[in-house]
Amino acid sequence: MQDANFEGSNLEGASFFDAKLKQTNLSNTNLTNATLDSSIMDGADLTNSILVDAFVFNTQFKDVTITGSDFTNVLLEKRQLDYLCSIASGTNSISEKKTIETLECNNL
Repeated sequence: MQDANFEGSNLEGASFFDAKLKQTNLSNTNLTNATLDSSIMDGADLTNSILVDAFVFNTQFKDVTITGSDFTNVLLEKRQLDYLCSIASGTNSISEKKTIETLECNNL
């Protein structure tokens, strides 16, 4: 699925377990309850996406865009969280939540 374009898609509950999502456009998608465990998200665009309650154990995030993404109730490993907090910005246009707050970066 590398270089795929899912922009604006409803992917609620979808399984991308162990998927190669490099350079994939996931902007403005609903990824609520999606399974992204062990996926590779290098260069993925998650701008304004909703990942509420998504599963991301062992997911590789590198050079991703998360402006306005909502990570509410997403459990992240410390290395993932540290990286995502370092690039977090914006507010999700649907949930109206700030990305940095949904990642709970202030609790680090």
